[in-house]
Amino acid sequence: IQRLVESSPDMIVAVDSDGTIVYYNDGARTNLHYSGQEMIGEKVLRIYPSIEEARRVMTAMRESGQGGRISNFETAFKNKDGELIPVMISGSLINDDEGKEIGSIGFARDIRRMRQREQLATAGEIAVSLAHEINNPLESITNNLELLARAVEGHMKDAELATENEHLDAI
Repeated sequence: IQRLVESSPDMIVAVDSDGTIVYYNDGARTNLHYSGQEMIGEKVLRIYPSIEEARRVMTAMRESGQGGRISNFETAFKNKDGELIPVMISGSLINDDEGKEIGSIGFARDIRRMRQREQLATAGEIAVSLAHEINNPLESITNNLELLARAVEGHMKDAELATENEHLDAI
């Protein structure tokens, strides 16, 4: 199980009651670009964009009404380069046998690709809607042009008809 958790692509970070990182897996190393040596023993604030954001996550755990657990909570982490990474975090407070909080663990997933897919889907829906809005009037114009072409056929000489058909084709 240890190897499975260690090799998870999700970022798994555990902290003690002081907010000091005590566990940091491969997924966290890959996504946040900090080595385990750089992070074990450091404050978890290092991966949050602000102390307020770290407090928001901990407050959500403490006030969850689910025994200190949160699921699919949106927040952001900050990688070694200072880039903000939107994440979906599921986590839990860790309590000792007497019920005293001794730390927490979080499982976070980078949601940038999910957001990109959502944006592409939205753009696709807009494109379909626009195509529909444009094609309906164009279809009406095309149909009316065909009716007009048929109507003028019997009333003009060949030379005049050729000229008028060129005009209709241009439209």
